Amino acid sequence: MAKHGWREIFLIGIVYISFISLGLPDGLQGVTWPSMMDFFKVPIDSLGVLLFTGTAGYLLTSFFSGRLIAVFGIGFLLAASCAVTGAALLGYAFAPDFITIAVLALIVGLAGGAIDAGLNAYAAENFSKRVMQWLHASYGLGVMLGPVIMVYFINMSNSWKSAYAASGILQILMAIIFFCTVRMWKGSRGAPDSAQDAEPIKNTIIKPSSWVNMLLFFIISGAEAGVGIWAYTFLTEARGIGHSPAAFVAGAFWAAYTFGRVIAGAFSKYIKTYRLIYLCLVGALFGTALIWAGINTAADFTGVILSGLFIGPIFPALVSGTKKRVGGHHAFNMVGMQMAASGLGYAVLPGIAGIAARHWGLETLPLFIACLLAFSAVLYRVLYYFMPGHILDKH
Repeated sequence: MAKHGWREIFLIGIVYISFISLGLPDGLQGVTWPSMMDFFKVPIDSLGVLLFTGTAGYLLTSFFSGRLIAVFGIGFLLAASCAVTGAALLGYAFAPDFITIAVLALIVGLAGGAIDAGLNAYAAENFSKRVMQWLHASYGLGVMLGPVIMVYFINMSNSWKSAYAASGILQILMAIIFFCTVRMWKGSRGAPDSAQDAEPIKNTIIKPSSWVNMLLFFIISGAEAGVGIWAYTFLTEARGIGHSPAAFVAGAFWAAYTFGRVIAGAFSKYIKTYRLIYLCLVGALFGTALIWAGINTAADFTGVILSGLFIGPIFPALVSGTKKRVGGHHAFNMVGMQMAASGLGYAVLPGIAGIAARHWGLETLPLFIACLLAFSAVLYRVLYYFMPGHILDKH
């Protein structure tokens, strides 16, 4: 939208806050796990149970979010999903055992998948490329704020539970806002007005371009997660860098990741989407190559930060171009499928990178990430041949 009326500005504000609140729980889990592990007397690898159940729930609802939007409407779906997320996060504070936490993680994943896919589908159809980049930057802000909030509440109440309770209350407040504005969401462009108007999901699945799109999101999300997850381990174990500077650079990756989206949004008017994506892929490849080269510590640090700076804008740019790649009738279904593929990539590919590192050494980590980025460039080029009239140069 070049010009925004009061309704659009108000909705953009709500979506910004929603993306921040969506990132908060993701930022909490890593910091809270040591305290939760001690509280419930479970082994360290029990975190995998929470990751598995949460991811399973996320994949299920995000994949079918197009159908859910058609049946319930995007406003009601977001309101109900935020309410469920809030209730589940509040449940963390009162859970008597780890099994209850695992069930709640599944519920948070189910609701989170609907929120993530719903917000992305709405934003891709109704907001500009600039707004899309900044929305995803606000998600990164939420992820970064999560640990800060956690430390604050631990210091204030000496308990990890209060941070989840506060996050749950925020989600419930978001649910109230969505419930109060349900009618405002009904006029969104591209959203099916009813289940009868929606494109059947099977029609979207059978399109070859749908599978290439999902594979692209699977690969690129796995690449960004791989750098973010393994940067600290690689720097300390493979390069022998101290824990404090390595932790700082690992955190700087996510800061650069968010800042890259802010910069991409600012320049979105002056660069076409496909050029931005290729530029970022080349930049991220250069960053990972710099890490792999092992020239010196400064080069390693620079490589990690450059990787974050250039990987960050790719995902929102791809989401913005969904309609042009698959056609308007399939866009809402496709966004949900892309979110599901993205979640699967986050869950699977960093694990495969770890297996490769165990068998062939930690030096394979940056090489593995570089291969994923190169494959992403090939897949994006393949999508060109599925686009109507080969319109890549216009988008």
